[in-house]
Amino acid sequence: LALLAQDSVTIVSASNAPLQVRELSLDIQGGALTLAAVDAEGKSLTLKGEDVVEIVFNGARPATASKPAAEDVEILLTCGDVWIGRLGPPAEDGLRLLSPALGDPLVKFGQIRAVLFSANKAYLPVRLPEKAESSDLVLTRSGDRAEGTVLALSNAGLSYKSKRLETDVAVPLSQAAGLWLIETEVAPKEGAGLQISAITRDGSTLRGEVQVLK
Repeated sequence: LALLAQDSVTIVSASNAPLQVRELSLDIQGGALTLAAVDAEGKSLTLKGEDVVEIVFNGARPATASKPAAEDVEILLTCGDVWIGRLGPPAEDGLRLLSPALGDPLVKFGQIRAVLFSANKAYLPVRLPEKAESSDLVLTRSGDRAEGTVLALSNAGLSYKSKRLETDVAVPLSQAAGLWLIETEVAPKEGAGLQISAITRDGSTLRGEVQVLK
């Protein structure tokens, strides 16, 4: 598996100074991740994956931040990942997340711990709930805190069945600040191999084992 950097790649290891390379390949040898690189002067280098702290793709500069839209969200998954994107059209069993970095995934409700609405994060309490306990939890821009069952969430809005009112309630996305869902699926266990954390240009974070880099 090889990567030819459009700009340069910086490899930070545990024992050496940051290294600038122009070519990088990853391979699994004897069950262990190995990095083969070519530096700016054409010298070939080999590093063990377990010795590498960080790989930075210097050409992947973040775009200039703009004011978030009502549909912009941060999804906190039960596995610890954070996916950033924009809510898409309605889906029956999850959220359609519009994210060029992640390939517009359908995120299943059972894999979601919380959804934060980027435009209204300033209205969330300083201390956020760790997880929903007995019911889904909806927090709004006005400070309302409601328990119930989330019925739908998409670019069309948020709706839930109120536990207190025993009726369906619709919340415009412009008023939604955050929601926490009852976790119906057990979070996957961390694999036995070398784990990495990948940070995309939009700030999404993913953790897992290296399989493919392209």
